[in-house]
Amino acid sequence: MWWCGCVGVMWVCVRRCVCMWGGEEEVGAETDIIESRFRLRYFALASTLGFGLNLLSFWIIQLTSSVMLKIISVARTAALVLWCAVFLHEKITSLEIIGYTISLVAFAVYNRHQ
Repeated sequence: MWWCGCVGVMWVCVRRCVCMWGGEEEVGAETDIIESRFRLRYFALASTLGFGLNLLSFWIIQLTSSVMLKIISVARTAALVLWCAVFLHEKITSLEIIGYTISLVAFAVYNRHQ
């Protein structure tokens, strides 16, 4: 599993380098290179966060179980949807609200009794 991530990152970096240095002869190429380097920082940050998420997932599975990881994932999604509905005024139906609320309550009960 780990080697797949390394190979994927390698090919994304190769493609990024080809795109970044492919059009240097054009007018404004210096600005494009600066923007590409700025985007490269975001790419590095996203890669680091993704790697950290994989490590945390591995850690959770080692300490608890894969079922707990799945339950956390469902609860996180339900909480995000309800947060967006309340604070960002996203439109969701009453049936969706009931379903997501049941998911969060079940998660709380599962954690309480475990």
